[in-house]
Amino acid sequence: MKYVVFKQFDFYWPVVFPDHITHSDVKIPGMTPASAGFVDSRSIRVYGKSESLNLEPAPGDEARLICLFTGKEALLPMLNSL
Repeated sequence: MKYVVFKQFDFYWPVVFPDHITHSDVKIPGMTPASAGFVDSRSIRVYGKSESLNLEPAPGDEARLICLFTGKEALLPMLNSL
């Protein structure tokens, strides 16, 4: 799976999508891509980079994705300092 972490002000929001979609095709109006790569949905480990966005995984991406995959999105604002 692929992912992009979008940023707006001091808020980061991860978006996960299938491999056949190009990173740069995923957009959220008003938000900027901050980091991107691939995620193993079983281990929730990030790897690789997005060539279309020229972005790599950033510190905190795995923690944000763990929140997303485990249904704990309410904890995401606490991770903004990562």
